[in-house]
Amino acid sequence: MEKRVAIFVSLLALAQAFGPAYGQRWAGQHRLANHTLPDAQGGAPLRSSDEQAACPTGIPDGFVLVRGGGFRMGSEDGDDRDKPAHRVGVSDFLMGQHEVTQRLWQEVMGGNPSWFQASNGQEDCLDCPDCPVEMVSWYEAVAFCNALSEREGLRPCYNIDKNLKDPNNRNSGDSLRWTVTCDWTANGYRLPTEAEWEYAAGGGSRRRTNWAGTDSEEELVKYAWYGANAGRKTHPVGLLSPNRLGLYDMGGNVWEWCWDWYDYYASRPKENPRGANISAFRVLRGDSWYNANLGRVANRINSGPDSRSSDFGFRLVRSAPSSLADHTLPDAQGGAPLRATKRGLARDGAREGSRVAADGAAGEQAASPTGIPDGFVLVGGGSFQMGSEDGYDSESPVHSVTVSDFLMGKHEVTQRLWLEVMGGNPSFFQASNGLKDCPDCPVEMVSWYDAVEFCNALSEREGLRPCYNIDKTIKDPNNWNRHDSLRWVVTCDWTANGYRLPTEAEWEYAAGGGSSGRTKWAGTDSKGRMGRYVWYDANTTWEPHAVGQLSPNRLGLYDMAGNVWETCWDWDDDYEPGSQTDPRGANGGWLRVSRGGSWHSSATQTLVSVRCGGTPASRNNSFGFRLVRSAPSR
Repeated sequence: MEKRVAIFVSLLALAQAFGPAYGQRWAGQHRLANHTLPDAQGGAPLRSSDEQAACPTGIPDGFVLVRGGGFRMGSEDGDDRDKPAHRVGVSDFLMGQHEVTQRLWQEVMGGNPSWFQASNGQEDCLDCPDCPVEMVSWYEAVAFCNALSEREGLRPCYNIDKNLKDPNNRNSGDSLRWTVTCDWTANGYRLPTEAEWEYAAGGGSRRRTNWAGTDSEEELVKYAWYGANAGRKTHPVGLLSPNRLGLYDMGGNVWEWCWDWYDYYASRPKENPRGANISAFRVLRGDSWYNANLGRVANRINSGPDSRSSDFGFRLVRSAPSSLADHTLPDAQGGAPLRATKRGLARDGAREGSRVAADGAAGEQAASPTGIPDGFVLVGGGSFQMGSEDGYDSESPVHSVTVSDFLMGKHEVTQRLWLEVMGGNPSFFQASNGLKDCPDCPVEMVSWYDAVEFCNALSEREGLRPCYNIDKTIKDPNNWNRHDSLRWVVTCDWTANGYRLPTEAEWEYAAGGGSSGRTKWAGTDSKGRMGRYVWYDANTTWEPHAVGQLSPNRLGLYDMAGNVWETCWDWDDDYEPGSQTDPRGANGGWLRVSRGGSWHSSATQTLVSVRCGGTPASRNNSFGFRLVRSAPSR
């Protein structure tokens, strides 16, 4: 109880500091209390567009910043080619979230060499422009890198001399033997080194995984298209879960060409290794749709640089700009996430003509090939331990909860989207209040009633069946709060396909990372790393920030901790012990639950288990919400 009172006092002081217009109405009324896809997003393919947008951090659209570090490369448990495990250090670099697609290849190179397309006449070879390009040799991959660099005004990395036979190429079956050298200082596109590839696939320098995204062979189908689930063909990029750095399909789909000549490893430590000087083969990494289960991040194969196969493709990297040297992002991506548009992908928060940026649900509700709407992730259901015995009284007892699949918005609802749907902007943080406009900041100064009305309005606008029945003519007998002058009767149709607020259990499950690899904060267990995931009192300058600027949690959800408290469906009540399935809170109460902390919360207040309650009619400049939808039947 002492902890709860202390936090309430700090919030009351904040409310008083902002004065009667914003705080007094709220002060005293809140308490800190009492498919084959996994629990992760379905992605969208790497954008191919003439406009190579950069997010505000300087990280180009469709790329993640991979922070350099040291790791153990190779494995003592695998093939002889993977041994010996040895210490390697890599510098910062930028890596494409997706393998290069047929769509992007055709746009840049003017043709499509891929086997998996309708022109090959096979019954199961439908056109798939967002599948990875394949049937490309190593030579063709480096030529593509240069072509894309030149098209975007970047300095190409590769010098390609087709007239000079490479004396270091010992492959007698290679009729080309082009001499290719790399300028590592150039800012253009290139292939990853083998060390960069393995470092990124395993998750950077910490919490490394055996496969790209997981240590569990049983979970591999959630992260990789391989022999067990691929149906002997490639699949559109980004449909399965990313690894912890936000990189998709690092295991499976297609093998990915790397820069390096192949050779056996030496045991000595190396800094930024770039392979052997002489060899007959180039390295490929990551496994493909064809194989049964080889795709550990340490696994290597090799092939002649002129060879092509329907399971050989590649992924792009670029050297990290020096301007990112002091960036606060971890070995993970920065900037706003990708969103689908009619032309391809763009960065959330950027305008495309008159189209409103997606932030959980946009006016044009595009759907990925999986049926997951633009701006949402599919959170695969599962079980977890809800609550905490180490926190406030309201977080206990810890109890087992199982939730079903659901769709959750990647971002908190923004001022921009609210304005488009509701025709006004209630937020405190805008120019009309003497502050800077921030349309991609989360909307705030919205009550629980405002949030459920928004959900219905957006559902109706998109032709979905609203979840909420709202009766404003009678007082809700289950609402016991005498401070609530409205007391509307609101019921939820859980079978409807429209937008709704998350249940408290859905919110905590998703914030902590689903059923496995759960974290104390949304994205990390380390208080020292919180600034990479959370806008809170240590890094916000006492204001919210545009959504999606920090790193997401492992499910691809941004700002689940900090920025603004997020309103949930549930009445606030003490937890019941014992196992529960899809709990939806008490039948009545005084307060509705909010989760996640805000821009002025302490580190403790932003833990995923912390609960906050507020009167349904109250508004505050640190309270907003996030959308969910029930998952479509598989």
